[in-house]
Amino acid sequence: MLNPSRLTASLVLAIGVAGPSALAGSLETQNNPVNPGDILIGQLDATNPNDRSDWIPIPSYQADPSGDASVELDFTGIQIAHDATNFYIHQLLAPSAAPPQFFGFRHNLFIDVDQDRSTGFIGDDGDPAATTGFLSIGADFLMQGTSLFSFAGGANQEAFSWAQIDQAFPFGNIAWDDFPNEDIETLIPAAAMGNPTAFDFVINGSNTVLEDYYPDLASAGVTGDYFTYSTVAVSLDGDLDGDGFVGIADLNRVLGNWNQTVTPGDLLAGDAQDDGTGFIGIADLNVVLGNWNAGSQSAPGVVPEPASLALLGLGGAALLRRRA
Repeated sequence: MLNPSRLTASLVLAIGVAGPSALAGSLETQNNPVNPGDILIGQLDATNPNDRSDWIPIPSYQADPSGDASVELDFTGIQIAHDATNFYIHQLLAPSAAPPQFFGFRHNLFIDVDQDRSTGFIGDDGDPAATTGFLSIGADFLMQGTSLFSFAGGANQEAFSWAQIDQAFPFGNIAWDDFPNEDIETLIPAAAMGNPTAFDFVINGSNTVLEDYYPDLASAGVTGDYFTYSTVAVSLDGDLDGDGFVGIADLNRVLGNWNQTVTPGDLLAGDAQDDGTGFIGIADLNVVLGNWNAGSQSAPGVVPEPASLALLGLGGAALLRRRA
């Protein structure tokens, strides 16, 4: 039986080097409902078209470090919200050392509304016989600058073939503002994308030398990463205390009742797996580790104590073996 006091530092290193962030899939899911009029974008804001204060209550997805792309476009963050009819998107970029890059063909937001990589655009991997692609998702829609396109199919899902379905006011329904150029907000009617209840997405900055992908592993194909947005409040696996973030507080719920039997399904007591037994052990630990850092952290994180880190290390090693 697992004894936390006998865990070794080498296992801590294992989770540090190849922990949950190294696992492919959605890095974070958010659900940020707003009321109509809470976020006014561009020409819809008669008072101040360039106002960004509407976004203050909306959490950001995990930040992307600056300096990992060419100077034209270097995405650093994104915020998304929704009301009954629209999606609101706020893209942030590092200041450009090149001439201003006005919102256009270099800005690519790929959206997978059926959350199925076997449909939609996966990117041209350069091999006509292969069907691997390089995007981590199968994009059904592409928001390129102020225009929205739907995937028009193509060989192996790799042909860059799109049909425009909406565009900016006054000819279409998309509202936008890109002043300053490193701070871009858009409104996309949900109906234009079939009113999805959830979608996966990645961002690409089409630069002349080194393209930018956000998240960084969005171009790693089937093993890559992406983000998820949901219009439905979702329960977050591993979030045992209900604060919307999987971290040290949830880990301590498991550690605090390690090897104990609690009421089955009691999240506050650490029963993350809820297998009906109420026993707190490695299965519960792996649920927390498998979703580590998922959600939105509203307060600065707490550094795990050594004993917690050691157990985290062994659980991570077990998780990696299970997924191998």
